[in-house]
Amino acid sequence: MAAPSLPQLSFPVTTFPTRVPPDLYNAYLNICPVPPAESGAVVVEVPRSPPIPGLDENNTYFSFDVEADGPRAGVAPGSNSVLSIGAVAFSAHGLELASFSVNLCQLPGQVTDQKTMDWWMKDGPNKLAFRKATEGAVLALDGFNALREWIDTTHATNKSRTAPAGAPVGLMWPVAADHPRIDYYWSHFYKTATGDSEHFLDFKCIDMRSFVSGRLGQDYTQLGRAFFERHVPRQVATADPHSALADARRQGQWFFNACQGRTF
Repeated sequence: MAAPSLPQLSFPVTTFPTRVPPDLYNAYLNICPVPPAESGAVVVEVPRSPPIPGLDENNTYFSFDVEADGPRAGVAPGSNSVLSIGAVAFSAHGLELASFSVNLCQLPGQVTDQKTMDWWMKDGPNKLAFRKATEGAVLALDGFNALREWIDTTHATNKSRTAPAGAPVGLMWPVAADHPRIDYYWSHFYKTATGDSEHFLDFKCIDMRSFVSGRLGQDYTQLGRAFFERHVPRQVATADPHSALADARRQGQWFFNACQGRTF
């Protein structure tokens, strides 16, 4: 079933440019001299390096991250709320294609987790990140309408330069935490309101740490923060902490760099 025609949204969806300094871009991708496009536009240059073994070059890979006001956000009615969703699209070669970010209103009847809120309210980066994750928040249905449109458009543009096959595939770290939250919101807001039963990821998701563990033959439990930081530039590893968009970009870069043995 095709996705319904979605109405024009009346609010400015929070999107961020994907541009990074060209020298840094070349360092962590090493495939294309042109930096990613601004404001979610899709890059169509074909990378020179081959796709990661095990990934289909006709797919578009979407790295997601979620910020929330408690550990059980979106797992059940009456639990916690998702505050912000960040997503960055990559080709199978590791080329960044586009980015998306939206902040969501806290749900009526949901509760906040006190321990989580105490952490958010610490002075410094945490409090600043919480402000960024909550400003300009929109209703969940509006946010997911925009997310669905962005995924469909980004994938359609990406696959048009390769073949008509392929699908959007999620990248998450870990799938067990972020996918249930996104799926809960999709099921309870987007699906209920639009009647569209076709999941925008169709449950096609890769747990990044599990994939890298198998690809490199390393124990999953050893792929912690120290391993992560070896596979992204320091500027990327430390930029904009606790931002859903920054984390989605960091994790996606880590995934592709680790699979290709790039260290920094």
